[in-house]
Order: sequence, then C-alpha cells, then structure tokens
Amino acid sequence: MELGRHIEAARAFLMLDMGDDALEELEAAGAAHRNDPDVLELKAAILMRRKDWASALRILEFLCRALPFSGDHFMHAAFCLHEMRRTREAKERLLAGPSTLKKRALYHYNLACYEAQLGDLPAARLALDRAFAMDDSFRAVAREDRDLAPLREMA
Repeated sequence: MELGRHIEAARAFLMLDMGDDALEELEAAGAAHRNDPDVLELKAAILMRRKDWASALRILEFLCRALPFSGDHFMHAAFCLHEMRRTREAKERLLAGPSTLKKRALYHYNLACYEAQLGDLPAARLALDRAFAMDDSFRAVAREDRDLAPLREMA
C-alpha cells in the first residue's frame, strides 16, 4: 500500500477516535516513511487527542525546526506547552512562528489565552479583540474558556 493510503486510513481511524488503529496504520507505512512530515503531523494529532502532550511536543518541535514556515506546528507545539503548564514557553513558541500565523484568528485567540494566564490582561484583551474581528465565532468559545477567566473577572 502506498503512503497516501496509509495516511488516509490513519486519518479515518482518528476521526472515529480509534487512535491505536491510526498509529498501527502509520507504522504499517514502513520505516522509510517514519519521518515523513505527513506521518509525523498525524502522529502528533493522535498523541494530542490522547493528551500525551510531551510526546506530541517532541514531534512538533522537530517539525517546527524542519518546516519553519508551517505555522500549524508552532500553534500545536504552543498548545502542548500550555497544557503542560508551561504557558510562558507556549507564548514564546507561538510568537516564534511564521508571520503568516498573524492572519489567523486562532493565533490571536490562543495568544489571548496565554496572556490572560500570564496576567497581562491588556495584552490578552487586545489579542482577543483581534481574534473576534477576524472570526466572530470565537465569542461563543471565549465565554466558556477557563483560560480567559481572568478577563471575565476584570469586566
């Protein structure tokens, strides 16, 4: 079976929340594809779904170095760091991403969460307002997000 079919099958398993099967499918692609970016991205997604933040972070940090212009790796690595209670590092990782990330509402939303948790509420408000301006659907998410509680308490 070619790599593309293994990846498609692994994605399907992941969508069905069958992480073990997804990982087995990636392994079946063979050692020659073990470091393929598509394989690594999918493996990191599986690990994040399992909340295995440290293992996912190792893969994502490798991808950040190997593909420095791919913003998703930086956002996902930052999220892992934040979930590991390393929020200052999460903010730094996010800010180290390519400038194209700033065109995405999720970037500003995540930055707002990190700033709020770090206690810089004016910066958090500014980032959150940018996220809302880019995608108003984040308002509903923000109402329930525990990371943004310090902003709600300020209001």
